[in-house]
Amino acid sequence: MVKLLSYWVISSKLLVKEAEEMGMEVEIIQRDKNLFRITNGEKSHVFKWSDCWVNSSLGLKIANDKELTYVMLQNTGVPLAKTIYVKQEDLGDDIFKELEYPVVIKPLDGAHGQDVVMNINSKKQVEENLIKLFESHTTLIVQEQVEGNEFRVMVFDDECVCAFQRRFPTVTWDGEKTVRELIKHENETNPERGEGYEKCYAKIRIDEECKKCVQKEWYRLDQVLEKWEEIKVRSNSNVGSWGTIVDVTDSISSYFKEIAIKAAKACHLRFCGLDIITHDITWWDGTKSTILEIWATPGIWVKLNEVNVANYLIKKICT
Repeated sequence: MVKLLSYWVISSKLLVKEAEEMGMEVEIIQRDKNLFRITNGEKSHVFKWSDCWVNSSLGLKIANDKELTYVMLQNTGVPLAKTIYVKQEDLGDDIFKELEYPVVIKPLDGAHGQDVVMNINSKKQVEENLIKLFESHTTLIVQEQVEGNEFRVMVFDDECVCAFQRRFPTVTWDGEKTVRELIKHENETNPERGEGYEKCYAKIRIDEECKKCVQKEWYRLDQVLEKWEEIKVRSNSNVGSWGTIVDVTDSISSYFKEIAIKAAKACHLRFCGLDIITHDITWWDGTKSTILEIWATPGIWVKLNEVNVANYLIKKICT
């Protein structure tokens, strides 16, 4: 199950800050639930981080169920990766034979990068990971892993509000520290890193996924990097799971804008964030890409160049 956020998150902070700077009245109803009210004259709206009245309960249900999301996106012309939905009783059946490796496993109802396993290269590895994950999930997704860069595109009605690339967390040689020490230094000295979603970026966790990722780069956690070298230390670019972001709003191609808006409409969402895997979002040359997921309550982290997403949302909803 999705672990609920029980602290005051960056999305709530930014929305409240923008509303107050615009002279609106803000009431914090329950901080640990991220529930607050913004009042502007006769208009008054309740928010739960970026969740508000603009999306219907139907749209929320579709976005919160990855199988429903993929079903709604089928036959719309948007790119999707080949996907299988697996229950525990399916183990032992030869249901993975048509998938191309590597694959990724994720929960049907997951969020924040929880329990996502990437870079799986054999049927044996699939089954081993499924057995472990079935201890806490009833249905899991096994999906072909599309290689490329990961982007988040935010849509409001027929407008592509912003887009940014989600980068994997990295560390860079400094002449003396090991990979483990470089990660610790980044966590302790970068003011933008905090726990979970309380700040723009999460602190980089050192765990089995981190160890595997570093080994794939031909290093160990207790090894010093080569001169000037930068390496990836996690395979998950979710900013609440340690990644960083680079603004690409001004360069996203019309093709990807169109599929983002089309996908949002297909899932009955007025406001959403779409995660897209592709090599280059500035143009489409026919290479493989996919819509990874759609979020009805996308996180808001920072101002992207000239796009202040929190300010944009407050103006759209409260004025």
